[in-house]
This record gives sequence, structure tokens and C-alpha cells, in this order.
Amino acid sequence: MGAPISHPPLPTPSPANSAENGASSNAPTAFPTPLSDLYLACKENRVEDVERLLQTATLEDINRIEPLGSTALHAASFYGHEKIVKLLLDHGALRTIKNGYHLTPFHEAKTPEIRKLFERTPQSKRFGSLSTAVEWNVIDPTAAKSVSEYKETRKNWFDDVCADDDVLYLQEIKQYTHKKFADAKKIDQVYHLIDQAIEQKDLRLAVKIYTLQTGFYTALNMALASNNSVQFAENNAESQDEYFSYWHGPGGYAALIAHHSIFKEYSFVGKAYRGMIMLGADISEYKVGSLLVNKAFLSTSTDRDRAKDFTKSSARINGDCKTVGIYPTVCKYRIKNPGTAFDISEISEFPDEKEVLIMPRTAFRVVSIKEKRSFNAPLEIQIELHECALEKFVDIYESINPEDPYS
Repeated sequence: MGAPISHPPLPTPSPANSAENGASSNAPTAFPTPLSDLYLACKENRVEDVERLLQTATLEDINRIEPLGSTALHAASFYGHEKIVKLLLDHGALRTIKNGYHLTPFHEAKTPEIRKLFERTPQSKRFGSLSTAVEWNVIDPTAAKSVSEYKETRKNWFDDVCADDDVLYLQEIKQYTHKKFADAKKIDQVYHLIDQAIEQKDLRLAVKIYTLQTGFYTALNMALASNNSVQFAENNAESQDEYFSYWHGPGGYAALIAHHSIFKEYSFVGKAYRGMIMLGADISEYKVGSLLVNKAFLSTSTDRDRAKDFTKSSARINGDCKTVGIYPTVCKYRIKNPGTAFDISEISEFPDEKEVLIMPRTAFRVVSIKEKRSFNAPLEIQIELHECALEKFVDIYESINPEDPYS
């Protein structure tokens, strides 16, 4: 993949000092702006006061940068107050705000137990799927043209709607989220970060919302996977409604990431991994040479263990995989073209996950399917998929069926 690229940091306030790292220094203790009650309660391990204050605290209160340059989460993490760290994270404290020393609360953590709290919950399915039905479409050459048209439409939509006014489109994303995802888990955290993106005019924060541990990314991907009407139909009002709903919502969000210049430097080419639990019937369907298209975003990781962790946890939940007819599967995706996937680890709320985000409706060809057998462990399926150029696949089909290739 080559040497890692150094990206500009996300904009955060950068006060002069850190309350935690300056605790034993000769730093003055009086400030023009007083420390907040929540910050002091977190620093002093007053759990009951923290619980009371969090009942009415806004996300702005919870993530406030104090005069010393740190947040309440920095303080609780640095002083080793494990219960308070968990309370703050459960109420939407951001993990990646940096203090005056450019340290996140994770870096300030006093104990391994506290550092563990900053990881995504083990139950998360971010780097794996329990169903191929939501994730992939198996397509043939007759369907390849529609995927090529999708990418063309996505670029045209970005040029016409998104390119000239970033803030306007961020507001559209917020409106769509309010309308469609209002009941999603912890959606207020998403609204808060979109507001920050609008205020700071930084589209990278719009990608950060996808990495939050909320219900947003699940709801977004379900919307992407369930809507097939992505082309404008002149004489079909229902199809037109679906078209505008898609592109003013989840499709437009994908277009923003795929085509905005700010994300160009995050473009990824290389190998990334994702876990899956497959049924026996699924395995027989995906043969070497099959052409697959992902319906929604795919969260993958350059760290193979992320995919393995998902399959291991799912295997424990489901017991003897062979008996119940399910198989832990690790998919290796080889990304070949810039703009197909983006390394968002430096933007993510969970940078250690080393996430690579694959854009919706990317074509992959299955190049190998292997079975890995280990003593005293369930059978593991390993699938390798290479990104392929749909245009070449279409050309081959048209040469075979020149009269009516898409009838």
C-alpha cells in the first residue's frame, strides 16, 4: 500500500495547556472562564454528581473544551475514574477530541481497563455481517450496465447538487436524518456532529458520523440496500419520488464521499478484510468467477484480526457452526482503483480499527474460495474478491450478444 499519508488533523480547539498533563506543574489555578461543574465532578470522581449533571447536560456541555484545554472525558480518563469514563462515553462524549498536548482521552488513560472502554462494543457488527442478502447482489453481464450507470449518475448528482455548496448539502443530510432516522440509537450524537461540520465547514466530520457507535450507519446502509430505483424515469411519478428520495438522502451522502476533493487524499488501494457468517446455501451460490456488487457501504479493515474477531464472536453465539449449518467467513477485498474505497482511520471515532470504507455498488469478482480447517476449531471459509472493471465485462457480453445485449 506504500508509505502512510499524513493527513491534516480534524479541526479542534487548541488551548494552551492540558489540565491533566499540567496537574503537577506550576500552572496557575485561576482562569477567566471557570471550570464547569461537570468537569470538576469528573476530575474529583464524584460519581453521583456526574450522574445528576448528565441528566440535563447537552452534547455541547459533555464535549466542552475547558480553559485548561481538556474535556471532562480527558480528566476522568487521566485520573483513572473508570465508572465516570463509561458514563461519559454512554452519554455521547467524543473519543477523539485532542487537548492542548494533542492527546485524546484514550492516550490519557491511566489503566488498561479504561483504554478498553474506548473500543467499540464486542457486539458490534461493523466489520462483519450475519447475512449475504443485505450485503451483496450476485449479478450477470445484463445487470452490469445498470451499475455503470449508477456511478455515472452519482458523479452527475455530485456535480449538479453537492459541489457548489457543501453547507447546503450538509443541511440536507441533517434533514434527511431527522425525517428517516429519528428513532435510530443515539441519533442526537449524529445531529451534534453534523452541526459541527456545518459550523466548521469541514466535510470530514460528515464522515465521522458514520463511525460513531449509533444507529446511523445501520439505518443508512439499510436505506442504500433497499432502494433500487436510482435512475430518473420520465413517465413514472413513483420512480421519480424514489429517485429524489435516494439522491437527496443516502445516495447523495455516498456521492459526497466518493467525489468531493477533500477525500481524494484518503483514497485507498490495497487489501482490506471483512467478516461474514454464511449459510451452506450461500457458499454454493458464490462460485469462483462470480461477479458481485455490494448494495451499501462496506466497513472493512486493513487489520485482518478485526474480521476474525467478528467471526469468532458469532461462532460463540451460534455454537457448533457445522451442526447449525453456518460458517465463519473472512472476505479479503483487493481494491484496485482510486475512489473506490477510503482509509478513514484518521477521521474515525475509533482510529485503531483501521477502517477502510468501500463505496456502494462496487463490482468484485470472486477469485478464490478456500476452506481452512484447524484442530478443535470450526471450519472457516476464506473468500478473496478483486475489484473489477464493469466496462470490460459489459464489452465482453456485448461482443457475444451484439443484437440486444440488455433485453
